[in-house]
Amino acid sequence: MSDASEKTEVGRLMFEVQKMMRQYMQKHFEPAGLTMPQGSLMGVLMENGGEMKLTDIAGRLCLSNSTVSGIVDRLEKQGLVKRRRCEKDRRVVRVGVTQKFMEMHNETVRKVDRIFENMLSNGTHEEIRSIIEGLNILKKLISEHTT
Repeated sequence: MSDASEKTEVGRLMFEVQKMMRQYMQKHFEPAGLTMPQGSLMGVLMENGGEMKLTDIAGRLCLSNSTVSGIVDRLEKQGLVKRRRCEKDRRVVRVGVTQKFMEMHNETVRKVDRIFENMLSNGTHEEIRSIIEGLNILKKLISEHTT
């Protein structure tokens, strides 16, 4: 296999793995009433202290402000987040988590951990280490082109 086709194969495999992960996670989160975009938004909020500007969330998720606003609408109706206008600039909307969100997030983290443990349970220690090493290398190579 040529160097170029190997690099193309990395992209193809990434796409396939991402698709499989999305389908698997969706199947496990639908009973909780969460979509993948809602779960992603929850994760971004928690990684950033539980409150962010809507525009910053959109940037982190690579989605438009209007798409994120729609996701927030649905999460707000479920009582998981709340919007707050900035007092200094009323155009700025901040999204913060609720106590209900925190409880759901903690359970979600435990569930995701169990899902990954289950998915990778047939892997040997060496295989898991190889995956970690490969993903760290991929992350480094990608970050060199995105920063």
